[in-house]
Amino acid sequence: MNLIIVTGFSGSGKSTVLNHLEDKGFYCVDNIPLILIDKFLEVLEDTSYDNIAIGIDIREYLISQDFNKFEEIREQIETRVDSFFVLFLDTTTKKLYQRYNETRRKHPLNETNLEQAIEKEKKILEPIKKYSNYILDTTNLSTKALYKELQNILRFEASSKFFINITSFGFKHSNFKNSHLMFDVRFLPNPFFVKELKNKTGLDDDVYDYVLGKEETQKFIKRLDDMVDYLVPLYEEEGRHYLNIAIGCTGGKHRSVSVARYLNDKLKNNYNVTVIHREIEGKVW
Repeated sequence: MNLIIVTGFSGSGKSTVLNHLEDKGFYCVDNIPLILIDKFLEVLEDTSYDNIAIGIDIREYLISQDFNKFEEIREQIETRVDSFFVLFLDTTTKKLYQRYNETRRKHPLNETNLEQAIEKEKKILEPIKKYSNYILDTTNLSTKALYKELQNILRFEASSKFFINITSFGFKHSNFKNSHLMFDVRFLPNPFFVKELKNKTGLDDDVYDYVLGKEETQKFIKRLDDMVDYLVPLYEEEGRHYLNIAIGCTGGKHRSVSVARYLNDKLKNNYNVTVIHREIEGKVW
C-alpha cells in the first residue's frame, strides 16, 4: 500500500486535495483519529486498495488534545505500508480569514474571534507540520495550479528521477515560500510600462524578446546560468528528488514569466522540468 496523509490549516484546501486524489483512484478517508490509523491500515491489508489518502486536521486535536504523539504513530504507519509521506497545506492568516469570511463558515475551534482561532490552530498544528515531508503554500494557488503542484509531488514520490519545478510569481500578491532557490528580477526593464506590451505576458514572444533582449537581462542571464549550472548538480548529488526554483517580479506576469520561460528552455533537455506561472494560471484559489 501507498499512503498519503493530507493535513494543514482549516480552509487551506484539504478537501480539494482529497477530492482530487479520489478522482485519481485513491481510497480517501477524512478526519480519522490518529490512534485508529494503524488499525485502519491493518484492515486494508487484505483488500485490493493500493493507494490510500487520509485527511487529518484540527478536529483530531478536539478529540485527542495532543498532536505530539504523531512521530510515534508515524513510525507505526511506516511498518504497514510500502511508501508514505505527509503533505501539509499552509496558508497565510490573512488569506484564511478572507476565505472564512467569503464562505461564512465557522472555524472548528469555535473561538469568538476568527483571527485568534486561526492563530491558535497554527500553534496547535506545529508538531504535525514539523514532521511533514512536503509543505505546500496554497495562499495564491488557483485550483488548476494546486492540482499541478500535487501531481508534481506524486511524480517525485513515484520516481527516483530528479525533478525541477520553476514558479514565476509577483511580489505584490505575496512571496513564494517553498523555494530552494529564489531570484528577484524586479531590477530588469519592465514591459508593463510599454503600451503595446502592458496587457500581454511573458508567454507572448514580443514580451519575452523585450525582456531577454535588454543588456541588463543578458548580464543577469550569464550569471544565472553559472549559478544554476553549479548548484543544480549539487542538489541532485545530495539525494534530493526535486528542486523548487522561484522567479519573482512585481506583478508576476512579464519579467518573472520571461526568465522562468528561459530557465525552462535551458534545463528541460537534461532534467524533468515543470513550470507554473502563478499569477496567470487562473483565478486565485
